[in-house]
Amino acid sequence: MAEARFSGAGDTAVDAEVGLRRRRLHADEEGIAYGRRRLAWSEVESVAYGVTRTYVANGLFRSGAGSQWDFTVTGAGEEIAVHLERWRADQEQDPVWSGLTRLSRRHVEPRLYAELAGRVLDGERVTVCPAQWLVLSAAGLHGFTGRRLRPASLTWPELAELEATDGWLHVPACGRSSALRIPVQAANAVLVPALVPALRNALTG
Repeated sequence: MAEARFSGAGDTAVDAEVGLRRRRLHADEEGIAYGRRRLAWSEVESVAYGVTRTYVANGLFRSGAGSQWDFTVTGAGEEIAVHLERWRADQEQDPVWSGLTRLSRRHVEPRLYAELAGRVLDGERVTVCPAQWLVLSAAGLHGFTGRRLRPASLTWPELAELEATDGWLHVPACGRSSALRIPVQAANAVLVPALVPALRNALTG
């Protein structure tokens, strides 16, 4: 895939031509448009982004071959997915991806965090990561555990410190070897490291 041509405007806007078809991508303080698809930040219901490093074997050593950056937002029946690749060994962040995530962290994450936390505290049973079946309620958490992703639950007092390793976010229980697992690039997984401990403190304090 050809690299994006990028012209930035600080932290306030992103303009680029992305992908083989050179579709125009624009994001600013109001929302994001990619090709014919448009979403206002206020319409976004889920956000996902992540970085994947690709390696090739080189004798006894590994040498970096490239990186991939993904950014996806959904809402109002629309999905905008931006995929970027750079087939070089450097570890620099892609400026388009960095600009998109900065805007999302400013305009999307705080609102989604407040909405989801408020609903749980009001007694609702809320699905945070739809595709991963991570459900939060006043009683605790429900999701999947183990390599075979078996259904599992834990209460808020059982919740231990969250960890991220090998592309997974682990939500462990005190005194147990198993943990709920969520891919770090799953929809709304970026909210979990702050949302889950805050709810634990609020519901067990």
